[in-house]
Amino acid sequence: MMASPANARPARHTQSRELQENREALEKAAKKACITGDYRKGVDLLADLYVESNDPTCVYNQGRCFEQNHLWQDALDRFREYGRKVPNMSTREAEELTKHVTECESHLEAQKPVAPRTEPDPLKAAPVAPVIDKAGPEPAAVLAAPAVPERRRGSVLPTAGLLVDSLGLASVATGIALNLKSNSITNQMYPPGHYDSDRDSTRRSYKMWAWVSFGVGTAAILAGTTMCVLGWKAQDNGSQISFGPLPIPGGIAATLQGTY
Repeated sequence: MMASPANARPARHTQSRELQENREALEKAAKKACITGDYRKGVDLLADLYVESNDPTCVYNQGRCFEQNHLWQDALDRFREYGRKVPNMSTREAEELTKHVTECESHLEAQKPVAPRTEPDPLKAAPVAPVIDKAGPEPAAVLAAPAVPERRRGSVLPTAGLLVDSLGLASVATGIALNLKSNSITNQMYPPGHYDSDRDSTRRSYKMWAWVSFGVGTAAILAGTTMCVLGWKAQDNGSQISFGPLPIPGGIAATLQGTY
C-alpha cells in the first residue's frame, strides 16, 4: 500500500503520541485484514482513518485492498476517486495509479461473457434467387413448389380390427359347434325310454355356452368392423369392407371381407 505523503499529513511534532500510535494500529489492522481476505473489515478501517485524517491515501489503499481480493470494479472506483482527490500528484504516483487502473480494466474486460456463436440453420431454406425472364423486362420470381406430405402407408386400426374380427368369428364358430352338440344330445334323448338327467344337464350346459360364444363373437365382430372402417377412412385410399351371414348345416356363421 502507498505511504501517505509528508505534505498530506499534519506535522508529526504537532500530533500527540497517543493519536499516532492509534493511527498506526489501525493501518496495520487494515493491512492485515486486506491481506487475509477480510476486505470488508480492511475497507471499513481505512474509511475510519480517512474520516479522522482526511488523507486521500486511505482511498488509494481501499482500492489496493479491493484489488488484492479480485474485486476489480470496486478497486477501479476507488482508484478513480483517488485520482479526483489528488489531481496534482507526482509523475511516479500517476504512473503507478495508471498501472493499477489499467490492470483492473483488463480483468473486467476478461470477465465479460462471450456472445454465443450462431450457426446457420441447415433446415432453414435458403432464399431463392429471382430468375430474369428474357422475354420481358420484369424479373419473374421462382416459387418453390409446396412440399407434399408423404401419404401414410398403413394404419394400426385396420390390422387390429381384422384381428378382433378373427377372434369374433372363432367365438361364433365355437358357439355353432356347441349348439350342434346340444342339438345332437336333444335328438338322442327324445325317443321314448332314452331320457337321461345327466344328458339333459350336459345339453343345457352346451346350450348356455353356445349362446355365450354367440354373444362374445358378435360383440367382437362389431368392434373389429368399426375399427377397420375407422382406420380405412383415415387412410382414405378406397378401402372396402363387407360383412354378411353364411348358412352352414345346423346354424349360421358370419363372413368378413376387406381390403387395405
